[in-house]
Formats: sequence, C-alpha cells, structure tokens
Amino acid sequence: MTAVLLANIGHRDLLQGGQKIEPAREEGKRILEGLDAVKAHLSTPLLWPAVELLASKHKELQLVLWGTDQPEGTASQHRAGDTIYIAEVVARLLAERSKQIAEKDRAKGRLEQHWVKKINGNPSLYDDMLAFFRGQMRAPWTQEAEVCYVYPVGGTPAANMGLMLAAIERFGDRCITLYLPEGESRPVEMDLGGQMRRSMARRMAEERLTAHSFSAAIPLLREAGAPAWTVELALYASHRYHFDFDSAAAALERAKSACADEWRVRASCEELRRGLLRLRDRDPEALMAELYHNARLAYEREEFAAFLGILFRFQEGALRYAVEVLYPGVPTEVYDEDTANAFQRALQERPWLLACIRGKHLNPDKPNRWVLQAMLQCAWDGQAPQEVRERSESFRLLYERLGRLDSLAALRNKSIVAHGFDGVSRERIEAEYRKRNPEGSPLEDMVAALEILAVSPGEDPFRAAAKLALEGLR
Repeated sequence: MTAVLLANIGHRDLLQGGQKIEPAREEGKRILEGLDAVKAHLSTPLLWPAVELLASKHKELQLVLWGTDQPEGTASQHRAGDTIYIAEVVARLLAERSKQIAEKDRAKGRLEQHWVKKINGNPSLYDDMLAFFRGQMRAPWTQEAEVCYVYPVGGTPAANMGLMLAAIERFGDRCITLYLPEGESRPVEMDLGGQMRRSMARRMAEERLTAHSFSAAIPLLREAGAPAWTVELALYASHRYHFDFDSAAAALERAKSACADEWRVRASCEELRRGLLRLRDRDPEALMAELYHNARLAYEREEFAAFLGILFRFQEGALRYAVEVLYPGVPTEVYDEDTANAFQRALQERPWLLACIRGKHLNPDKPNRWVLQAMLQCAWDGQAPQEVRERSESFRLLYERLGRLDSLAALRNKSIVAHGFDGVSRERIEAEYRKRNPEGSPLEDMVAALEILAVSPGEDPFRAAAKLALEGLR
C-alpha cells in the first residue's frame, strides 16, 4: 500500500548543530547549495520520527512538503522567514536516511518519491490557505496514494489547518493525522479526520431530521455514530411515510431493543407503535389522519406531484368514509367481482339513490370519486328518505369543502401521478387552487374535512419521530 506523508515546513523542522536556521530563506539557500559539506551537522527532529513510523508500516512511501516562498514585494521581515529552501533540504535528508535504513533492514519501507511545493501566498490567511491546499489536492500524486498522513508540526496554524481540511476532504477515511506529544520521540495517530467527518455528518443529520428527510438522514446518522435507536427511528418514519406499516413497526421494535436502558425513549416508541396498530388494522379514521400528515410532509419537502396524489387519495377516502356513515351497509371498497356485486346490490336496495346517480349522468358501476360525490349530493335531494335528509347537513359541508380540491384535479391528471407528464410546482398548485378558491389552502381543506367528520389528526408522527431522534443526537 502506497502511503503519502504531507507536512508544512516550519523553522523548527531543520536544525544545524541543534539550533534553528535564521534567517531561513538566506541560510536555507546557502545550506542547500553546499549540502554535502554540512549535512553531518543537520537534523530533522520533528519529521524523521514520522517517516520512521510509516516506514515500519508501509513498504512504499511518498513525501510532499510545502515551504513558503512569498513573492517579491512582501515585507522583508516576512520574506526572510520563507522556508522553501529548508523544505528542499529536509526532503533530501529524509530520503537519504530512509534509503540507508531500508538497505540495512529489508522489512523497512523507504521514501520512493518526494515533492517540494511552494506556498507563494500569505501563509497566515486561513481562507487563502484552505483554497490553496484544495488546489494542491488535485495534483497527480493524490491519485497514487492509498492512505494519507498529515503531520501538522511545522508551518503556520493557517497553513496546517488548510492542509488538514483539504486532505480530509480529498482522502476521507484514508486520511490520518499524526501528532508528536511534547517530550515524546514517536508520533501517535489521531482520528481527527474521522472526528471531523462524524461531526459534519451529525450536523447534516440534524438538518435532514429537522426537514423530515428521513431517508437522507439514515446514512448520515450511521456515519455520525449516532445511537442505534435514532437510526431505527428514522427508518420507522421513512417506512411510515411510504405506508409500509409492517416495516415501520419492525423498526420501532428494533429501536426499543436498542435503547433498553432509556425508559423515556422506549415509552415514546411504544406510543408511536400504538398509532401504527390502527393503521395496520386499516382503521379508516386513522388512515385519513395519516393521509393528512403525509400530504403536509410531501408539501413541505416540495414533493409536489406526490402531494397531489395524496391529496386526491384523501378526498376519495373522506368521501368513502362519509358515504358509508351516511348509508350504512353500502360498501365502497370495490377491488374484485364480489365487492363490485355487493356495491350494486346495495344500490338496488335503494332505488331512489340509484336513480339519483343516473340522473346526474353518471355510471354507477363503480364508486369512483364522481359517483361518491353524487351519492353525497343525493342525501339532500328531495327524493332522499327523511332519515337520510335529517343527517345530511354536516355531509353537505363536507361535500363543499372537499369540492374545493377539485380545482387541482386537472393539474393532478396531467402529472406523472396520473395520466401525463406535466410538471408540478408550488406556484402552479397555488395558481390553480386560487382560480376557484380565493382563500384557504388544500391543507386547510383537509383539516376542515377531518373536523367535519369528527376525526382528530392527533400528533404529527413525523414531527414526533424527528424530535425524538434529534434528542438522541444531542
């Protein structure tokens, strides 16, 4: 495995007779030009321990060093301290010593290649250094390295920060930071890159959970090392959003098992599970409330085509529920020949209702959206029996409220959730809705319909799951 060691060169990285070399630019150039004559008096006390450590772990080593080489016109006291020549001396000394040791001990790796790069900007500017090193990470040597070690012992704080961040961005899990503790002779490895990635993943997971983007939050929670039960909660919410209630229930059970010692989290999971039971049992009131929460979430996430599909599924569900309450014994779920026959028999037992539907020029073969709307209208027609007319007032209000949603029917029909390929946007939804409804909104209509049917939407399960998972991250 090819390893590369990255480091900025500072004034302590090359000593002559145990002393710093000053002024660095002038004296460094003099030493480089007469290196053979003085190298016996030179030492690299900070970088050699890192090379030695990596030589014991990797057969193939590469080295990239950066030295400052500020342009002419820079203040003389700053330019005098440039380390570009010192960097070249350090690279040659390390390569030579590595070669000598590798020849004596075949088990040791050696520096196969080294590069010395110039920092020709201001090494004290954090923004500039980050931009500079991001550019450096596009160099050819980055393609060859399988693992990257960053050794921030020399150079300015800004240059070291820029180097570390750019290397972590470029190499990800393959980037390791080395640190030389005070008074020690051997560097230690630090998972600084991992800590930064986990911290970044944690922040991004918080953003996704806050936005209720549960599927996107799941890999980030795992990357962040979040508690296992938070991952399962996100899985639960994702499955529930797609009406996969069995998988959602299984995820909740795993969440409860993963937080065995946290009774409050277990209690919250149990409360969410009780809500799922009604959905798994196809409780019509629970399903209508779920459609509302689902539609709200789709709208907030700007999944507008999905929102239209859910909206009209809600309209149909509310109509079915109302018809079955208004006309006990009339089944509206038609999915095979037997249920279709049961619906027809129920209409034939109520000839006035059948005649009313046909009078509106509708085919009563199936209880589609138009037939269901007509069945509600028939309840306050003069031909309806007295007992039906007496309980029809609230259903008249429901009919009017659900009818407001018809303003979006053409848009839904032309979208990918129905029969076309037209695009859907917030602006198009609002414009179409306003053509027939000067006030209100589709979501407000859904809430009003639930109130008329005396169906409580209850606590939003997605907000509850997100809030609980966010607590686990803090």
